[in-house]
Amino acid sequence: MNALKAFAGALALTAGVHLPAQGAIGVTANPLTPSDIGARIRWGGSGFEAALFDNDPQDFSTTLNPVGTPAWVLGTPYAFQVTFDGSTGVLGLSVDFNNDSTFGAGESISRSAFSSPGLASYQGYSFRYLQISGNESGSSARSNLSALSINGFSQADVVPNGSLLDVYYGDSGNLLTPITIGGTLTFTSPGTSFERPSWNVRFISPDQIPVTPVPEPGSLPLVALGLLGLAVAYRRKRA
Repeated sequence: MNALKAFAGALALTAGVHLPAQGAIGVTANPLTPSDIGARIRWGGSGFEAALFDNDPQDFSTTLNPVGTPAWVLGTPYAFQVTFDGSTGVLGLSVDFNNDSTFGAGESISRSAFSSPGLASYQGYSFRYLQISGNESGSSARSNLSALSINGFSQADVVPNGSLLDVYYGDSGNLLTPITIGGTLTFTSPGTSFERPSWNVRFISPDQIPVTPVPEPGSLPLVALGLLGLAVAYRRKRA
């Protein structure tokens, strides 16, 4: 019976795409490689603006709340989420503007077309590192990121405290796929310009997602026959 279970388990693993096992996600050293794509949320005068961007060039054409309406209420935490799905190559950003604990209509954007060199798109890719950057350079403490979670792993709060603070994250399994970053952003004082305070989530070091080959259609009947043979042998042994 153990042999039958093992054979069935092996068949299940080869029946589709196999994603690498994910390890614990936590703070890591600066990988010293440029970022590729990402998401930004910044103070925008009377409100706030959120956008998805491509670093080549830094293109913010896909923008959420571009005129700052609804307005960002100072001192109020807003839930946000950034996602990347390697199977589709889609990057997403959501902000809970009305604080109803859901990302409803007008609170999410997504993008799948990028112009980074060497990649027509990021479908079939994931990333080895993340960078979260809080920029308050030249100003006083004006914002913080709390309740940060990356793929279900809780992380420490990120508090720039009037400076530029970059924090890098990695996975002990070496590949983040898929990726979901969530948390709450709070702006505590008006910004000194449209860029400060600003928050960026950047994806770094794209790599192809390893796959386990799917059996050829002609081999599937042989696999089924092998399973049937194991089952018959098991029943005879018990008879």
